[in-house]
Amino acid sequence: GTRMATFSAYLMLILVFKIGSFCPYCLFSAFLSFGIFAVALATKAVPNKTKAFVATLASFLIAVFASFGVFIITEASNYNEVGTNGTEFYQAPSIQTTSTDQSNKLALELKSLGAKMYGAYWCSHCHNQKEQFGIEAYRNIKYVECSPKGWENDAGFCRERGVPGYPTWEIDGELYPGEKTLGELEDLVTSIKSKVK
Repeated sequence: GTRMATFSAYLMLILVFKIGSFCPYCLFSAFLSFGIFAVALATKAVPNKTKAFVATLASFLIAVFASFGVFIITEASNYNEVGTNGTEFYQAPSIQTTSTDQSNKLALELKSLGAKMYGAYWCSHCHNQKEQFGIEAYRNIKYVECSPKGWENDAGFCRERGVPGYPTWEIDGELYPGEKTLGELEDLVTSIKSKVK
């Protein structure tokens, strides 16, 4: 129960401070975790309540503060902080890979179809998607930052479009959620171009 409650607390920190979004399922899960923790303390699941309570509470608080510390350190080191007028925004980690002939060609085809990639600066799958294209090819991809804390974000537009998660591709007016391989994107492009013909 303690571990579940601690991990739920860590996830709630990420939800509130990093993602900046409301998630009823996450809140319900946290509620259940803390409920199990409370029941374990209040029943015979804990043999010596006083000693167990003190030990459990101490370990819980240590774990919460440790998790919060890791979160703060990770937050500070992973993203580039920029700001205007006292407002802090974050940029995604820079792309490190070199583009291939395949990724360059695909990026130009996606550009010709007016494709967009919706993402968030903190999203690891979005970063993986960018790395698949590489630095040169990704310059031809229209990227829309959906996190309200992301640099040059268009969070309102993402909400209007009903973006279900990150990354999500919009190609020819259709939304395709989830990280895709270059092959999967090539298949989508081929399918869309065949319909246009």
